[in-house]
Amino acid sequence: MAGSDKKVVWILGAGFSRPLGGPLLNGLISPQMIGDFTNWADFQEEKTPEGYDKIGCAEAVHQIYSLGCAQKNATFWSNPEEFIERVDLARRDTTNLWDFRIRKLYPAKSLAMRQLDPLTALDPMRGLPSPDDLPLLFVNDMQLLHREAVRFVAGACSYFTRDPRDIRNSELWMPYLNWANKLCPQDSILTFNYDNVLDLMNPFLTESTLRWAIPKNKAGELRFEGLSRGATVFQLHGHVGWQRDDEDGGVLRGAPMAFQDPDKAVLGLPGPSKKELSEKHLDQIWNLAFSKLAMADAIVFVGYRFPESDGLARHRILKALRENHQANVHIVLGPRNRDIARVKAMIDWTRTEATSAEVEQMWAEDFFAAFDRDRLSEG
Repeated sequence: MAGSDKKVVWILGAGFSRPLGGPLLNGLISPQMIGDFTNWADFQEEKTPEGYDKIGCAEAVHQIYSLGCAQKNATFWSNPEEFIERVDLARRDTTNLWDFRIRKLYPAKSLAMRQLDPLTALDPMRGLPSPDDLPLLFVNDMQLLHREAVRFVAGACSYFTRDPRDIRNSELWMPYLNWANKLCPQDSILTFNYDNVLDLMNPFLTESTLRWAIPKNKAGELRFEGLSRGATVFQLHGHVGWQRDDEDGGVLRGAPMAFQDPDKAVLGLPGPSKKELSEKHLDQIWNLAFSKLAMADAIVFVGYRFPESDGLARHRILKALRENHQANVHIVLGPRNRDIARVKAMIDWTRTEATSAEVEQMWAEDFFAAFDRDRLSEG
């Protein structure tokens, strides 16, 4: 292969998984997802540690989220990522502005609830808060609200791959297998997605393979799972199948489990928690991933638009691009995507005139079906 010695780095965002059914930003917390959870036995398998019904908790999270989106005089948040970020801020400090504002969504009842033990609002038949009381209970317990919001998002990012069809013979997955089979061992995949799409593809690859960089211990050392000849996957925001190992501080990798035990989940959801995860538990993954970016011959953004909540990622990516003027950069966000101009403008500030970013006016599945890896690094 003429260009097989070249290094290609792929940067994946939500648009990568969307053609396979993955949720985009505004679909992460939605009535549709609650309907999906209702028909998903694994999601409802157990109650929460407090004994609450998980569907009821999901409905409470959605109700609070929707209330914040619908405020007449001020929008508390405009998307699920902003919602989770502000809940994360509120749970860390009861004097935080967002703690006050979220409680204010239920002003009269919230004041009464704060003067009592929240568990006094019980359904006398069940000894638990009634479904109608759960939103009120949540806004008076930000830790609980945050945990159930994490469960909701983890479920949304796991549901669409819960029952994969015959991937090898699926037309939907065909362009993805085509893409992955063209990867070379020196290629790297930097993904900001939480889902397990790459894990599901890997057993069906015939000409390539993938391997994962995973935290081994509290010191941040890495171990690699998968064949050494595989392109390396860096899960920069964690993974729905990663769980904290209390014994050595490392990460256990398996099937999606974050929606079952959010407290042990390794997920970089928006808020201070994401920055802490990136700079502590996943810091070696980030450092190694961005060293690959700085040495790449070609860089391809697929479905990644520099979300507003990804300040750290935006900073690190642009810094690495400034240090690598030679790499060809390709942007795949779909035809007429409203973020194209913004993303290209940021990237072009890191480029020379000869290496300005090239916009591919295609969806991810179109690009994967059509692209030639050797041409990615051609001048």
